[in-house]
Amino acid sequence: MQIQAINPDFEWKNYRKVTSGTGEITASFPKVYKPVIAATTAHRRLAKIYEDGILSPASDNMKDGSFLIGQWLNLYGLLYSNEDVNLTDIKDEKSENFKVNLLTNRNFFDDFFTHAGIVWWIVQVFNLFRRTKYKEKIGLDPNKITTKEAAALILTVPNPLRVRPSLSSNLIFTPATWAARKISDHETTQSQGNLNSISTTWNVSYLDLINLVKETIQKNLEALNEFKFKNLNIDLIENPLDLDGKKEIPGNKIQTRKIQTVTPPKNLITFIWFLLAEEFTEIPNIDFENCNGYFDKEVSDKDGSLKKISGCKNVLKRSRFRPCIYCNELVYKRKEKPENNNGRLLLATEQGITVCTNTNNPEEFHKHRQHKRRWCSQSCRLLLRKNSKL
Repeated sequence: MQIQAINPDFEWKNYRKVTSGTGEITASFPKVYKPVIAATTAHRRLAKIYEDGILSPASDNMKDGSFLIGQWLNLYGLLYSNEDVNLTDIKDEKSENFKVNLLTNRNFFDDFFTHAGIVWWIVQVFNLFRRTKYKEKIGLDPNKITTKEAAALILTVPNPLRVRPSLSSNLIFTPATWAARKISDHETTQSQGNLNSISTTWNVSYLDLINLVKETIQKNLEALNEFKFKNLNIDLIENPLDLDGKKEIPGNKIQTRKIQTVTPPKNLITFIWFLLAEEFTEIPNIDFENCNGYFDKEVSDKDGSLKKISGCKNVLKRSRFRPCIYCNELVYKRKEKPENNNGRLLLATEQGITVCTNTNNPEEFHKHRQHKRRWCSQSCRLLLRKNSKL
């Protein structure tokens, strides 16, 4: 699946010094960076903030909304610029610094977590697409599933009504509208309707999910930036490849989703929607691994005392299939059943074979060569690697 979308020269500002507490955030010393280099998985970091701040808030007061938003400002900066929205109530007219009280300025808080919630929902759908087993293979690939099969394949996703945008938001979230629609007795549909916000999950067809995600991404990007998927229709095939994926059935014409070249993002939230569009076109051929600094750690000061440093919670984008260093078979990470190998993650071929055939392999199982890049940024590495204790 080809993609030509995000301008590499796009620049934004984050804040080198951010303090937060008791609902108040102060940010200063803005620094220009290039999101294409330093924020390649920012959409997943935003989803993680929603998970930590709204779905599973920590009891620690340091992990309240102000702390989480402060982390985001330090990593990536504001979602909008002055030209996009009125920021006069938080920006210092004489500098780029700002202060915001989340207790009195609820719009700032609500808008941030509204965006985070919708991004979180889409990321959960992407994760489901990647891990669902279909026809003995892990991962749903629209190039190998017919429209009829997609309509019959029912998936369970988080209830979109529970992350519905606030009335003050200009965001478009088609899944919430679709889930709540009234279904007449004469309507034939596989997807669940008449949904309310009480339910935690929603049963919906794979075909509807693809359409709804695609429409949500495209409409929000159209509102923010000139954007269009090359083909509006879903590119499911009418005849699938045979089971091993190597030979095309006669009459089968495979199409791929593409993103047309676009102008640079106008702000950070536009860039994040581009990342969602990019990941959407790459499923199921990519995966994500935690940065080495993902988890909280204890770091020794010069005097030997320990202090707790919050992990970055960032992930690194990887190619899903990579060669085994022994047999050269393309393999990916696959979680075994608990009774097999203590539930550890094993590498497997697309057919599910975990055992390597190369006699020089001392461990029997497939093994990847380690990635050279294991940290999300140099600052993360410097902060958490030296003198750290797990």
